[in-house]
Amino acid sequence: MMEYIIHLKTYNIMEQNELIEKLLSGKLAPEEIKILEEAFGEGKFKSFDFRSLILRIFDLNDGPVQNRSKSDKGLLGFFNKIGRWNKNRRFKKALRKGNSKKNIVAEGDSWFEHPLLVKDIIDWIIKSDRYNVYSIASGGDWIGNILYTGTYITELSLYLPDVFLISGGGNDLVGGNRIAHLIKRRDHVKLEFSDSDEALMDVLQNEGASKKVAKRVIVGRKFLNNDFWALINVFRFQYYLIFLSIRTFASDKFKGMKIITQGYDYPIPSSSKNVFASPLRLIMNNGKWLNVPLGIRRVNNQEEKNCIMTAMIHEYNNMMIDVGSKFEDIYHIDCRELADRKSWIDELHLRSRYYKKIADKYIECIESDNPGRRIFKVYRD
Repeated sequence: MMEYIIHLKTYNIMEQNELIEKLLSGKLAPEEIKILEEAFGEGKFKSFDFRSLILRIFDLNDGPVQNRSKSDKGLLGFFNKIGRWNKNRRFKKALRKGNSKKNIVAEGDSWFEHPLLVKDIIDWIIKSDRYNVYSIASGGDWIGNILYTGTYITELSLYLPDVFLISGGGNDLVGGNRIAHLIKRRDHVKLEFSDSDEALMDVLQNEGASKKVAKRVIVGRKFLNNDFWALINVFRFQYYLIFLSIRTFASDKFKGMKIITQGYDYPIPSSSKNVFASPLRLIMNNGKWLNVPLGIRRVNNQEEKNCIMTAMIHEYNNMMIDVGSKFEDIYHIDCRELADRKSWIDELHLRSRYYKKIADKYIECIESDNPGRRIFKVYRD
């Protein structure tokens, strides 16, 4: 487990540069996270710009907005616009007719808006014909874009939906060889199991992980460097601010609205261009997101690659669940261990039938009237 080395006296003395250093350390203890959440909650860092942290984590050069998402540009932007138009025309038609179904606003990335040859999660929810769904999702979008453009607040304020779906963070993690910044070089990693690793195995299995996944999480964590934990801290507080803006700063406006998150499944790094498995492997240059940056750090063993991605997605899901638990009416779709090797069309995206399984779990969550059930697990057949 991580060692915690920072000791805060009181957030009242913190300046933004101090906050940056604490987040960049990647070693915030639970009590320190709570102090920072209180600072955000009281508006001390309400306008804090996390982009400076992204610059530091990935050693990017200073300059203008460093969120380099291309979700609204070029062919990707064109296909995103077409996809959203196809999704939203039914929503607008329902509004004109005075349809009384539940309204949903969806914001997110390619698991909500896949531009080519795939029925994504939102496609399947719309196909169920149970809801009016308005999508502002874009394949390739980053959670940083979602937070800083604030489009979700505009659309939520306009439509006052019953449910808000949000999916984001994957592209922040994997774009531009970023994974290479987040792991240690292979020859700097020792994989021997310690007594604490054995104890963590028991904890993970008691939490529901299979023995195989628990072992992968433990091995994968050995590769993760401080920059990874710093990025998880950034994700944590980005989502915290999104939820805070809805649940606290605009609580009356969005009272009773469900918020549903998800945290992806464990991907499998591969540079396979086998068009018979999926033509998207060739079209999208499969391997550029995971396999190539892992190779940059000399991680060439397939099982070790799988371990690293399992650990990253495990920690991301746990962070999402923890942040959501601090607010009312926030629920999480847990997709972990749903897919196997043949379930993926490329390194990042599932086949349509698996998105349907996830969509079915979203529907179960939307219809649930049990506020105590906050996690909805998608199980493999």
